[in-house]
Amino acid sequence: MSEFPFRGFLCLDGWAGRTETPVLVVGETLKRYLIEAIDRMRLDGRMQWLGAGERALVLKTLIRRNPPMPAAREQILFKGWRKAPWINMPDES
Repeated sequence: MSEFPFRGFLCLDGWAGRTETPVLVVGETLKRYLIEAIDRMRLDGRMQWLGAGERALVLKTLIRRNPPMPAAREQILFKGWRKAPWINMPDES
């Protein structure tokens, strides 16, 4: 269905709120993704941890994909909003 590997976030809801941990998705089954931990991270459940580079199967509903950023928004965010060619604002000097 999709190209692997891709980056995403493992979304877990806990008593302290929602946590989103960056992961690398390396494969899939019918209902689960095979993820690889980028850094030490907690899995759903009690005392379940993955070390950096370890892999585990998680439900597909727990993974939020990184949406591709539109080119215009990317230019504004990373190059500065004053440098965008369609914004004509005088420089403050």
